[in-house]
Amino acid sequence: MPTNIAIGTQENNHMLSVCIITKNEEHNLARCLKSFQNTGFELVVVDTGSTDQTKKIAAEYTENIYDFPWCDDFSAAKNFAVSKAAHPYVMVIDSDEYLQQIDRVQLEKMIAEHPGEVGRIRRINIIMSPIRNGCAAFKRKFSLHGKNP
Repeated sequence: MPTNIAIGTQENNHMLSVCIITKNEEHNLARCLKSFQNTGFELVVVDTGSTDQTKKIAAEYTENIYDFPWCDDFSAAKNFAVSKAAHPYVMVIDSDEYLQQIDRVQLEKMIAEHPGEVGRIRRINIIMSPIRNGCAAFKRKFSLHGKNP
């Protein structure tokens, strides 16, 4: 089971929770969770009714697995996930997304210099498309924000 560790020093004790809302994502979830495995970030998985092995896979990476009955409201599921986060900074991602690399020093610096502000982390979406004879990459950003803005 992964251990949650602080980002930064004992004095500033900045922590990050990664929240993932999922349903029937057994083919994607392991790659997502594994990409965060050595970061020390808390992983929070909120399942909205999986009937496959999604929750079993999640249990290989975190104890923080919660059920949320789907009510056709993603924001309700997101708010529930954030409410389960133990740390003051939260990043919500999809189960088919994953972390390639992270500059922890820069992340620590950003949080220390701008506590309580929303940040952005660059992400790249690669979409396979038969129409484009291959794939297309779209650059987007994750939001990183305080749990209680």
